Amino acid sequence: MTIPWIDPVAVMDLVEKGISHRIVAQTLGISRTRVGQIARQYEQNAADHREVKGSCPPVPAWVIAAKLTEDYRDTARDFGEHAAARHCRALLAEMRRVAA
Repeated sequence: MTIPWIDPVAVMDLVEKGISHRIVAQTLGISRTRVGQIARQYEQNAADHREVKGSCPPVPAWVIAAKLTEDYRDTARDFGEHAAARHCRALLAEMRRVAA
């Protein structure tokens, strides 16, 4: 017995249209359990993505003192807090070079 290849996009297209897991399973020739697993995985991935994109880590005190808060938040939102700190350190070093 061969296990059919399951296209998760096709599964989610049907589920998002409001079709029951039982009908989706029958239509695609897979088990209802597998449809549920794909739907749960999709929802978890979407929730993780919303959590990462929607949250902003706390701004370090040295960034606030350097008046780079917006630069930090913009970079952290798109690339993460480590990249934001690295970016702000580079900006601060450039500001110090120019001031000297």
